[in-house]
Order: sequence, then structure tokens, then C-alpha cells
Amino acid sequence: MNIAFLDSGIDATHPVFAGIPITQMLYDNGTWIQEDEYQPTMGHGTGVASILAKNTFDFAITSFVLFEEGLSASIDRYISALEFILNAKTQYDIIHMSISLRMYNPVLENLCKALHKKGCVLVGAFDNSGYISYPAAFSTVIGVDASPLCKTSADYRTLSGPVDLLAKGGAQRVAWLNHGYTLMQGSSFAAAYITAHSINALHKGVALSTLFPLCECLSGSTPQKTEGVSWKDKIHKAVAFPYNKETSSLVRFSELLSFELVDLYDTKLSGSLGRIIKCFDESGRQYTVKNIDACDFDAFDTFIMGHTHDLEYFSKEQIRTPLIEKCIQNKKNLFCFDNESIDEPMQFRFLQAGVDLIYPTIDYTVPEKLGKLYYINTPVLGIFGTSSQQGKYTLQLSLRKQFLHDGYTVGQLGSEPESLLFGMDKVYAYGFQGTSLYGYKTIEYLNQCMADMDRKQYDILIVGSQSGTIPLQYSCLSTIPLESINFLLGTRPDAIILCVNYHDTIEDIKRTICALESLGKSKVIACSVFPQGYASQWDILRGVKRFIESSVLEIFIQQLSQALSIPCYTNDKGATALYQRAIDFFAA
Repeated sequence: MNIAFLDSGIDATHPVFAGIPITQMLYDNGTWIQEDEYQPTMGHGTGVASILAKNTFDFAITSFVLFEEGLSASIDRYISALEFILNAKTQYDIIHMSISLRMYNPVLENLCKALHKKGCVLVGAFDNSGYISYPAAFSTVIGVDASPLCKTSADYRTLSGPVDLLAKGGAQRVAWLNHGYTLMQGSSFAAAYITAHSINALHKGVALSTLFPLCECLSGSTPQKTEGVSWKDKIHKAVAFPYNKETSSLVRFSELLSFELVDLYDTKLSGSLGRIIKCFDESGRQYTVKNIDACDFDAFDTFIMGHTHDLEYFSKEQIRTPLIEKCIQNKKNLFCFDNESIDEPMQFRFLQAGVDLIYPTIDYTVPEKLGKLYYINTPVLGIFGTSSQQGKYTLQLSLRKQFLHDGYTVGQLGSEPESLLFGMDKVYAYGFQGTSLYGYKTIEYLNQCMADMDRKQYDILIVGSQSGTIPLQYSCLSTIPLESINFLLGTRPDAIILCVNYHDTIEDIKRTICALESLGKSKVIACSVFPQGYASQWDILRGVKRFIESSVLEIFIQQLSQALSIPCYTNDKGATALYQRAIDFFAA
């Protein structure tokens, strides 16, 4: 049985390896050279290999020295070792990988797939720090972690991935340098037991899929999913209803849409009929808000329905359900901002009509991974705020527009339901009438979303939260923004642009910055000041904001920038400066 062993090297002179053929491979300027007289400077590889020596038989080891100082290996050396194994004349039965890397790498994944296809069994140990790590997390690798539930060398527990197996990783006596022994613990040693079990099973002719039944990489070829036409590709012409804060972004940033926005509609009671709405771009295009009662269902293929709760409350009429019925009757796709009044029978009726019913959902199918989180390698820019209604989403779209214009690839997680219409990768709409998770589930789900985008190798990831970040008062539970704190912990931005109000106190802004930088280990790089505020206590009670005089606003911005020692701009006129600030931060 030929074993490729990726670790720190093995002290082949140790008595525990008597009778076991060991070949040592050293990395030298991009090539691997055989050096059987090599004496390792670290005992880690010797300790891990000694578990194989004590628990299995009739095998030969080719030891690839991935590291000589510290328990870390460079990605280049890792890739080079797997390439050598893939192209070697020797057919390796098992590849044992003691070290895992926190950063996802597509080349590393493809090499593991190729080795798996060649017939190699790949066993990888997870990072001891708790992160999801690679190659252990790849679907073609048996990923092993240590567990106190496994007390003996024979113990192991099967999970359903990306952590496939648990084994004995607690303090145990293993061989070390200078023919000695020491006590060690960790997932590297747990993985060695799984490699030993695998060798024993193969010697006995037992299929590993029988021994470890839940390991995806041992169950044969995984059937490929056949994806149908995405709902996004079915939208060519769309209308939006009603015209409000959420749907207005579709007009202002219509150049970011992959479809044509044909018309805007609202009810006669809204006060919006006849309004002229202009796009933000240079096209000069504008829309006149029309009466929904005169909606031309022949002029579009998709109906975009925003929140209608307030309209129905004030009009005392059903608005949403009749429009949904008309979409079914006219065979129009329907994109809803929420799932109010949508149930399985309704979904089935759209399916029967041959059209799509889409609304933001949370597909909480996070695989079992023992609470491990993914390390995100791609730079992450976050937009957070001190309150609601600060133009945070407008700023996110402005930044998206400028990054894309300059040729950057952008992954984006939005917290507004219309985010998917702008081509953003993920949406977690936890705001008004949104759907959200709670506690650790929120953090784990958002971390999974970030990891999915990270694997696509974007230049930058952008995330944007809802409402405020910290409690500005403690009068009731609604003043404590736990969802925003969970959003911060789940997305972990490297840099943050903080949206603030003219009426915010310097103390509250400083407290928010401290919270963001402490909880998220992020850096607040700039503030975006919303140009509207409350002119009086009466305006605060009514929730009415007014535009602040430019001269007054400029003085406030100067004072704020001096007090915080970071650049501050308005979020409308300063969007370009905020974009450049983000570029400068990540380029430093």
C-alpha cells in the first residue's frame, strides 16, 4: 500500500518505523528531490506517521516535507506536491494531508478532484482553530476533525460533510524527534487514525464507502444537477408597483438592471400618480407614475410587486391578491418583495401557468460543520449605519456601479429584497416584512453566503446592513438592533463606510465606530452623511426629515471629520470620493 504523506517530514530512524519503507521528498526551487537521509527539524510529521505505524501494516510512505518551521505550509508548495503525486509513475492508494489552509483555492480543489478521479483516497485534517479549511473541506477529500467523543484508536464518528469524520484527537503519546515520545493533540493525529482504518480496510478488501457510508467522496460519482433556465433570464420587460422607497431604486439605477423597466404604477390614493421620476444615469430617461387600474398586462413579461401592506391598511381594500390573480391569468412572472399571502397552492398555480413566482427566501441548508466558519479571502467592504433611512442602499448601488464601470468584478450581498434584480449574488432581507434567522443561525448562514461568493474569486465583496448598529437608547426591545449585530458578525467586513445623520451626536457616532471595529475587527474608513435631518423636536416625533442647508451641512461635516480623524462626505455628492477611499484602503 503506497501512502503519500504531506506533513513536516519523518524521522525514519525512529524505532517505531522499523521495517516500514520511507522515502523523503524535499522541495527545492519548485521541484521535489528525493533525500532519504533527511532529518526533520520538527517532530509533527513523525508523531502523525507513528500512529500509522502502530495501527496498520504493510505500507510504504512517501513523505513530502511541506513545512519545516511552524504548522503552516505555502499554497505553492501544497499545489506542487499534489501535482507531483498526480503525475508520478507510482500509483498512490492514499494521500494523507495533515495541514489545511484557511483560504479557498480553485487550483487546489481541481487537483484534489483529479487525484480522486485517478483512484486515490484523500484524507485531510481540519484546521485546529475552528475555521473551515482546505483541502479537508473539499467534497473529494475525507475531512477529519478531532472529537473528545472518540476515546480510543478504534473510535470514529461519521457526519454528513464538510466535516466527514471525527476521530481521536485528544492528548496522546506519539513518537517524536531523537527517538523520543511526547504528548500531542489535534486534528492531524485524528486524521491519521482514519488513514490507518482506510489502509486496514483496503487490505481486507472492504470498500471504504461501506466503512464510512456518509462520505460523499466514497459514494461514487456525484450526479450533476441539471440547471434549468434561471428566472433572471426570463425577465426582459418589467413594471414595478407601487412607487415607493424600495422600487424607486429600480428607476434611479436602471442601468444596473439586466432587463428593461417599462413602467411604474401606483394607486390613486398614493398621491404619486402623474409624478415624473428621472433616472440617475446620463440617458435622460424618465417615467410617469401610472394608475394600476389601467395596467397594460400585454406590455411586459414580469410584474415587480413591492410592499403593499401600508396601501391596503389605509385604503381598507385588498390590493395584493387581485394583482397576483391577474399575473396568473395573464401568465406573467411575479417578483415579490415579501412572501405575504404566498403559500404552496399559490406557488403551484404559477407553476401550472408556466411562469415564475420569485421572492427573497432563506435556504438554510447549511451543511453540518460543527460550528466551523469559513475564512473569507476576498476583500469585503461593508455599508453600515447609525439608524434607518440614511441612503445606505443608494450608496451600495452607487459603489457597485463605479466598481463595475472601472472593470472590477463584484460579489454582493444585499439586505433589500430588490437586490437580486440588480444582479447581486445573495440577499438577506431582514428589514421591513423581511424573513430572517436568529442568533448563531444568522451568523452561520451569512458566513456561508460570503464563502459562496468568495469561491467565485471576485475582486471585492460588498455587503450592506439595515437600520442602526448599536442601541442608541434602551427604551424597548425594538431599539436593540440584534439583527444588525449578527449581520456584522456574519459578514465580517474588512473596511466599513458608516452612514450617519446630521442630528446624530458625536458621542453616538464614536460609540458606533468602536462597536464596529471591536465586534467585527473591521476598520471604519469614512463616514457618509445623509443630507436630511430633523429640524425640530416636532419633526422627530412625526418622523419628517428635511434637507439641511448646504453651508450648515458643510460645517457639520468638517467638525465630524476632525472629531473622528477620518474623511466624511455626503452620500450623494460624495459617492465618488467614498469609492476612491475604498480603493485606496484596499490598495495600501
